[in-house]
Amino acid sequence: MTQKSFKVFMDRMFQDQHNNISSTGLIPVNQMMEQKPNLKQRIDVLCELLQLPDNKNLYYRLNSLLEEYVYLDDCFYFTFWSLEKDYIEQFVSSGFRKKREYCKQLLKDKNFEKLFFANDKVVGFLLFELHYDQIPLEDRKALFIHIYSRSEYGFAELDVEMVEEILLLPTPEEFKLPSEADSAVLTIYRGQGSKSTHYDEALSWTLSEEVARFFANRFSENGTVYRGKVKRENVRGYIEREEEVLVFPEIVFDIEKVRV
Repeated sequence: MTQKSFKVFMDRMFQDQHNNISSTGLIPVNQMMEQKPNLKQRIDVLCELLQLPDNKNLYYRLNSLLEEYVYLDDCFYFTFWSLEKDYIEQFVSSGFRKKREYCKQLLKDKNFEKLFFANDKVVGFLLFELHYDQIPLEDRKALFIHIYSRSEYGFAELDVEMVEEILLLPTPEEFKLPSEADSAVLTIYRGQGSKSTHYDEALSWTLSEEVARFFANRFSENGTVYRGKVKRENVRGYIEREEEVLVFPEIVFDIEKVRV
């Protein structure tokens, strides 16, 4: 494997492991048993070791570089890197059961902040949408932005009406623009690579051209940086770490490509 092909593989692996999971990207293991006759015995052993009554929450993850089996219910997600009995007994079973019970209690207590952060970030939005109606109105925007800031990909799969409803809510103090960004009209930037959502559908821009260049070229040297403008009053959220601003795509104007 050449250095270039290794980098491509590792970039793909990173994207694969950080992409948001939706229910459409998972196949119930019962369906996989039709293709893999030896799988049933391994899944039966897995259920026994994990003290699961059945396999209804076990899935095969589609479009993954690795052969991944996962557990997913309404409050807990777990990836199995192997189905070998020794591996499950020594490294998985005890921690799995404890974490599952912990997440069940968090859901029972409606402690959504801890629940979402106790789980892998790839299911953050999936769990958020699943429990959306139970989340107190005053907590929705902060929780959404926290999950958004942890996520890497998959934003295009979010429910558009839900996102609009959330971003129109009052912005929590921690996600308001800093006082130094006091211009009535702000210059914003967006870095786009081959896997990025196009700017005419994207919520995320940044006040930093340097940050935009980083994201444009993170996985290739052919990314593009765009510059646009937005009225300060139309910014729906700000994430300090990357000077990221959340805006509805239709209100960004004077968009132009920046020479890289």
